[in-house]
Amino acid sequence: MMIRVELNNGCCYISKQREQCKVNMLGLTRWTGLPGNILRAAFLGVLLGCWPFPASAQLAVELQVPSSKALLYESVIATVTFRNHSGQVVLFDPKSGCARVRFDIEMGEGKLVNPLSATPLLSGVELTPGEARVLKFNIPRLYAIQSIGLYKVRAVVDYGGMTYASVPAYLEVARGFELKRLMAGVPDDPRVSRTYVLEYMQKDTSEENLYLRIEDETAKRIYGMFNLGRIVRVRMPDLQVDESGNVHILFQTPGTAYVHLVFTPYGVPLVTENIPGGKGNVALLRMPNGRIAVTGSVTKPARESGAESGSVMESGPVTKVKKATGGLFGKPEN
Repeated sequence: MMIRVELNNGCCYISKQREQCKVNMLGLTRWTGLPGNILRAAFLGVLLGCWPFPASAQLAVELQVPSSKALLYESVIATVTFRNHSGQVVLFDPKSGCARVRFDIEMGEGKLVNPLSATPLLSGVELTPGEARVLKFNIPRLYAIQSIGLYKVRAVVDYGGMTYASVPAYLEVARGFELKRLMAGVPDDPRVSRTYVLEYMQKDTSEENLYLRIEDETAKRIYGMFNLGRIVRVRMPDLQVDESGNVHILFQTPGTAYVHLVFTPYGVPLVTENIPGGKGNVALLRMPNGRIAVTGSVTKPARESGAESGSVMESGPVTKVKKATGGLFGKPEN
């Protein structure tokens, strides 16, 4: 009788089928050909190090989503914690025998949601014995969550012939309440147009957020869904497009303050201005040259968003169209 244990790129596996290995392990415990119990125990230790234990013993997977409710096309950053209880290094990689991460997402009665790409979610990531690693995944950028409804989401690891799944999280994807809609052309490409939609959603009893969606309705492409922040619905937000095709949004926030934001037609944020309250009738005004100005305010300097948001900021009048990848799905075709 012969049992062969192989190591392939740091991924331990048993070369025979699992059922065959179980028989061989039983035979090994009764085998008298090994020179003593110490060597037999050492060999069994190597073998058991590669044996796929029950999910609760070898790997643990935990999933958290930021909210149980999201706007359609909104980013949902899932936090996944991987805990290695196996006593050996676990390598996440597309190579044979290594661990792979995926999400099982069901809509309604068992309708599976397909991934947008076959590209592995993790490659070359090692999890040492006893280590807990926290990673984040933007689920709508990885899976085709493109309809309203209730989704059941699990984070899953396939490893050593076993499947390790998190406790499911439930995510309700809904449409917001539409406040304004504006269609405008793109100056550097007369063949296309953009639709800008302002909508809000109340995710809990104390907070209402304003969202901007940028889309090409003809091509059925979403260039961005942006959470602009908390809104006070005392007055309707302003929505205008300047001479360069950039969209301007002005809305009131808690504490009677205002926020002025500018985005390109391709979903790249350009400017964020915080405007203190009590400065008169704050509004967007179109100038004779087509530029957009904020009236009745003394604005603070343009604020750059953090590197995490990937925003591109400029101070002064925004007149240049920035053609770049941005938003949810978005690189424009040349």
